Amino acid sequence: MKVRHIGPVLALTILAALAAGCGSAPAPPQAFPDYNVLIIVLDSLRADHLGCYGYHRPTSPVMDAMAAEGVLFERAQSNSSYTNESIAALFSGRFPSAHAWGAGWQARPDPDSPTLAERFQAAGYATGMFSNTPQLNFPAFWRGFDEMECYAEWGHSGLGPRLVDRALRFYRDHRRAKSFVYLHFLDPHSPYDPPDDFYRKFADPPLPRDQWIRLWEDVRPHVPALVETGFGPGDPRFEDLVARYDAEIAFEDSNLGRLFEGMRRFGVLDKTLVVITADHGEEFLDHGYVEHAWRVYWESVHVPLIFHAPRALPPARMPDRVSLVDLAPTLLTFAGIRYDPEGFDGTALFRRDQNRWVFTPHGKPIIAENLMQSRNLVRMVQEGDYAYLAAQKWLSVAECSEAAAIEREIRKDLATGKRPLTDIWGPIVHEELYDMAADPGQQVNIIGDAPAEIPARMRRILEQYRRRCPAPLTDRERVLHEFDALLPAYQELFRSLGYLENMNSSPEESETPELESPIAPGIEEQMRTTDYLP
Repeated sequence: MKVRHIGPVLALTILAALAAGCGSAPAPPQAFPDYNVLIIVLDSLRADHLGCYGYHRPTSPVMDAMAAEGVLFERAQSNSSYTNESIAALFSGRFPSAHAWGAGWQARPDPDSPTLAERFQAAGYATGMFSNTPQLNFPAFWRGFDEMECYAEWGHSGLGPRLVDRALRFYRDHRRAKSFVYLHFLDPHSPYDPPDDFYRKFADPPLPRDQWIRLWEDVRPHVPALVETGFGPGDPRFEDLVARYDAEIAFEDSNLGRLFEGMRRFGVLDKTLVVITADHGEEFLDHGYVEHAWRVYWESVHVPLIFHAPRALPPARMPDRVSLVDLAPTLLTFAGIRYDPEGFDGTALFRRDQNRWVFTPHGKPIIAENLMQSRNLVRMVQEGDYAYLAAQKWLSVAECSEAAAIEREIRKDLATGKRPLTDIWGPIVHEELYDMAADPGQQVNIIGDAPAEIPARMRRILEQYRRRCPAPLTDRERVLHEFDALLPAYQELFRSLGYLENMNSSPEESETPELESPIAPGIEEQMRTTDYLP
């Protein structure tokens, strides 16, 4: 089947198209079962690098236009700074540790509960999942999708146009059906390798590619030494790294423009609820380290959250705290699909009030977790104006860099039992507390100065959460549970990481079912020759 390629569209065209779809009055206050639902996740996109969140660079004219015509949540957050934990939470509406499968390197949606896609599929929606991150290329994440395709070329930037083409093909084929689509762009995830024309918009001056500092190889394992040489804001190496990150945001923003223009041509944009968000943010030395999935500071979990629904939701900016676990009940409520609220940690963000739809703040504590055994084991509780961090394992910046340099060895030792696993509900070894009203960047730890009842209350919230969480499965148990259903490249990968060592019987002896690969041709060979760490 041919993929239709649609040429680039100017931002003004997108603005006009969006305005044309949003000019009429809101619909009556009822569910919107005839709307399509589209979730767009841009990997590693911190909210404060978008114009609609106050950024000084023009990274996001298309997303800014959607925000101006839609509902923007100013203080939305992910429930992890790591993709698997975060998206498992989004798909399930539950915090990572709330079920045995949701935390750790191999976090998955709970197999005993329907995913968001399965709920929409059961309601008669055509469902599609298209991504270019290998983090989600596992059977547990495919559940409920009629069509799934992953261009899992890890570390390869610039694949956004392929995702747009694939999504437009889906919309062309299903334009007469209700649809639920999940679209996950890897960029602006590291290694920050934007197209040259976008890079030159932000780099001052642009550098030859052979002079680019590489995040994984040059920065992450050497942060303390680099900082001693002046690496940081104002340093050309640091500023170029951020410029490349911003350029990737701008590149994906242009791809979203092409997506929305194609949807408009197919006649589906004006009857689609579009949700734009991210799985987590990104660190740029805000607390001394870089990238993500090491800690859960605000820059790691503050994500954009924009709802755009022509004629359904009037424009608004919401200052209340919400998180990705709220998406599942919100979207089901929007579509009029019945569900049991007790099955979710999240809460529907809109409700019917007489003759209109209104935002309803839930005021419940929000929990973010980062629970990879080779890194920090830490949670953040947000309630009211306070954010409380508690860790069962805490690495300094220097220790993070040391772990990054030998992480594959650490992970293999953990998988084979050469290193002991840390109890993710064991004794708290590190605490921090922040007043987010006075200190939104979390720079002043007040754990020793705040009234004692504030950290005490936060500890009680975590203890109450712990009591309702089941014992977690290990990464090894999760991998072995689905091993026979994995694609051969992933089976080989997990063998290399030691997940199959010291087994009484090997999954090699069992019959592996034939699977139609949803990943791009040639990727299995690429995975054998690259250092991909899922």
